[in-house]
Formats: sequence, C-alpha cells, structure tokens
Amino acid sequence: MSELVANAIRHTRAAEGQRIWLALHLLPNELICAATDPSPRPPELLSPDATADRGRGPHVVDNLSSSWGWSPTPPHGKVVWSTLPLHGTPRSQHET
Repeated sequence: MSELVANAIRHTRAAEGQRIWLALHLLPNELICAATDPSPRPPELLSPDATADRGRGPHVVDNLSSSWGWSPTPPHGKVVWSTLPLHGTPRSQHET
C-alpha cells in the first residue's frame, strides 16, 4: 500500500491542485488496495541500477501481490490496484 500511495503522491506534487484517492477492501483471503494519481502514464517494471533512487516500487508491488494492474481514469490519470494475499494464498502473474 505504501508503494502505491508514494507513487500517487509523487505524481500529485507535479500536478498542482490534484488529489489522490486511496481505497482498501478487505476480503476473507485478500486485501485489495487501490490508489489514484493524475498521471496517465502506466506503471512500469523498470530495471534500476544499484545507485538509482527510484524505480523499485513496482517490483515490490509485483513480488508481494497475487495480482496487480492499472486502469485509466477519465478525463486523465489512473488508478493502480494490488491484491495482497492473506493467510499464504499463492502468488499469480500480474494483470493489466
């Protein structure tokens, strides 16, 4: 959740007057987290070098989530979501 919110805050700072939105939905075997930001750019799984100060967040989300993805939000921006397994639910591939 902190990675989704940190990215949303970074993109919101660049777009003055914009707000972020965070939602959490608890289900019996998983927690769904979603955050919005005003940037239309999709999240990317980058390969940052050892000295890079950013670019690792999507890898953290990918490794901890059973699934994750994003959707555009009209008129601009996006929502990025992640499904976190509870009680050892197996991990699957991410979705877009």
